Amino acid sequence: MFYVCIYQALKGVCNEICDVISTLGWVKPSEIQLKAIPAALRKKDIVGLAETGSGKTAAFAIPILQDLLSKPRHNFALVLTPTRELALQVKCLFMELGDKFGLKVVCLVGGQHVEDQVRDLKRLKFHVIVGTPGRIVYHLENTKELRLNHVRYFVLDEADQMLEDTFEQQLAFIITKLHPNKQTFLYSATMTQNSADNSRSIIFTSTWRESFRLVAMLKSLADVIGASSAPLNGVMQQDKRQSSLFDFRTGRVSILVATDLASRGLDFPDVDLVINYDVPRRPSWSDSAKAYIHRVGRTARAGRHGRAITFVTPYSVTRLKAIESALNERIPQLPWPGTDCLNSQLRQQVVQADKEARAVS
Repeated sequence: MFYVCIYQALKGVCNEICDVISTLGWVKPSEIQLKAIPAALRKKDIVGLAETGSGKTAAFAIPILQDLLSKPRHNFALVLTPTRELALQVKCLFMELGDKFGLKVVCLVGGQHVEDQVRDLKRLKFHVIVGTPGRIVYHLENTKELRLNHVRYFVLDEADQMLEDTFEQQLAFIITKLHPNKQTFLYSATMTQNSADNSRSIIFTSTWRESFRLVAMLKSLADVIGASSAPLNGVMQQDKRQSSLFDFRTGRVSILVATDLASRGLDFPDVDLVINYDVPRRPSWSDSAKAYIHRVGRTARAGRHGRAITFVTPYSVTRLKAIESALNERIPQLPWPGTDCLNSQLRQQVVQADKEARAVS
């Protein structure tokens, strides 16, 4: 039977992959594929929600395979699933798409002999690694055959389950072994409020001590404000910084409290609010203005809407005026509402949280 492949209508999908898709009988891309594949080919991180059977696996497998064809290398992609059965399904889909091109896929899950997996890892150079978190961690800790520092694509399939507490420590460990500039794909049929809430904020501080103190305070108030937080500063170890970044990008935490230095050069999509806890202080006014632009530029990216709020004290008015002069633009002022906008119970909770945070920082 002859199939006309409408996948060629997707911007960027190469003819070689379209030919394979045609032989598989896939005629029309699903909605998730139409939305996700072009964005993935443009090097965007993806959070994809679609019902079971809608083609989610192909939505991340096709862009990975296409990139791999242009620059083949081993350990190119890591796909994590919550169950061994799903891992095997993902492996089969990759093999269907990539067998013609010599794609090598390994499936590392429990219920299989570790010795056999080690032998395969030694003997073959795999392009795609599919597995469950527990078995991946085992190989990273106990064998020398699995290295993830070359991984360019990191996929969480059934992400709502993967981001639950059950896998938290294993995921955090795996992330420390990955290349920092990887592309990340999260796919699921459903998404919990914890992982799907796209409302994200960055609070900028001038010192690492302030970032730790504010996080301690926000954690004390987590139940009150309904949001979780994480620090990002230069004194944190690399694995801790990577963990904070991953949690923020995937929605596990919705508030990132960062110093300018630690966030330099990082791209945070979908940031709704930036708060300057203090006015940037630099050796020159022009440098202070650049720091301000860098901070507020984390929100309203790529045509999106966003807000930026700067806290100004009587001691920092001069710096703010200098920044306005350097920018040749007046920053709109909002009246300080005072603490009267808080009810007495909430005001007491905030005061207590601040006191406790200062005691430990």
